[in-house]
Amino acid sequence: LATVAVTRRWLEHLQAFLEPTGRKLSSLKDSHLTDYQRSLSWSPGPGGKLYAANSANQAIDVIRRFYRWAHIEGLLSKDPAAHLRTRRAASRPRRELTATEARQLLTQPDLATFGGARDRAI
Repeated sequence: LATVAVTRRWLEHLQAFLEPTGRKLSSLKDSHLTDYQRSLSWSPGPGGKLYAANSANQAIDVIRRFYRWAHIEGLLSKDPAAHLRTRRAASRPRRELTATEARQLLTQPDLATFGGARDRAI
């Protein structure tokens, strides 16, 4: 779960994104949030770099939870963030062990203990 500070930071980020348009958090439409999600992918953050997929996902998660809460509390008639989905983060390519690394790994468990025998079997 995101902390209060992280939640606040992302909501302030959304508010700063909306500032030039004069829109408020309470009067957004689905399309405004879609534009915000796109901006996370294509606009650099404060450090000048594009946001990583995990950061963009964290922002979208915070926004979705905020609007879900506002809708449940009756502050909004509908949840404008319900359609937002997080991006799938790219996984790192897997590397196979070399024969030497595999031998080293198999010699690590202490076969005199139950845990070592289990680890070796695995």
